[in-house]
Amino acid sequence: MWELFIRVAAPSSKTMVQSRSGSRISEAERDRRHVRAKRARRDRYWRYRHRFGRRGSPRQLAISLGLAVAAVVLAGLWQWWTSPVGEDRHGPVELCNGRALRSCIIDGDTGRDNGKKWRLISVDAPELEEPACDNERQLALAARSRLQELLAGPYKIRPNGRDDPNGRALVDLQLPDGRDVGKILMAEGLAQRWPNRGNVWCAR
Repeated sequence: MWELFIRVAAPSSKTMVQSRSGSRISEAERDRRHVRAKRARRDRYWRYRHRFGRRGSPRQLAISLGLAVAAVVLAGLWQWWTSPVGEDRHGPVELCNGRALRSCIIDGDTGRDNGKKWRLISVDAPELEEPACDNERQLALAARSRLQELLAGPYKIRPNGRDDPNGRALVDLQLPDGRDVGKILMAEGLAQRWPNRGNVWCAR
């Protein structure tokens, strides 16, 4: 009798309910579907962690990349906006020969502009005052002559706002066609990039 009462009172696993799709399913089937869905979400989560790890989601990666590109672009625009436009000059420029010349050429990478001593940025020409060998002296004379030739007509002098340890203004010299004087000297073997080591002019 009690066994019959328990069977009648106990909820039947065959009770039908309505699923999300609108079909009629049993409560047991609904529970099984719920468990499978929960397990599938957990599996997707761990696959996602295994694939991306600490790198973050694709959206986060896209945002980070976009911010990096924007930072580079803004830095370039800021440099372009704040870079000195330079001042126009017109040659010919004489060689510094002991006279009180306000604008003259000292050697292949150094000179004076309106009384201010300058040096080409990142350019090193052979030493003329104290050459380490005869080859360096000959190249120093050639570099100075070539620099004077390049500055025989109009050019632009562009200080970068800093001085070297010797108090010389660091400048670029630009020709009307846009060519950089220092790069021309280096391309022709009359100067090298600075800083450097040793003495290439004397094979040391």
